[in-house]
Amino acid sequence: MILRVKYHEIMQTVGDYLKATTRHYLLEFWLFISAFGIMFAVLSWMQESELLPGTETMGPWKGVLAVGTGAILYWTVARNMTGGPGVKSEENN
Repeated sequence: MILRVKYHEIMQTVGDYLKATTRHYLLEFWLFISAFGIMFAVLSWMQESELLPGTETMGPWKGVLAVGTGAILYWTVARNMTGGPGVKSEENN
């Protein structure tokens, strides 16, 4: 009986850890994809304003540029925000 209770407690602890870890990775993924989307929208606005070359000239490079600038946005803003992936808290440990 004691062994069964300890097994249940251990499995509950492992389950809680996996849930927290999965939430952490999903948050990182969501914030990075959001940063990419924001930068893609900014680059689209810059194309419409003729600050950047048109779609015919840039081709797929706008997406590559959005990934690069989105990574910079993620690294500088989202990663360091309260509750973000870069902040150490009891839940993220």
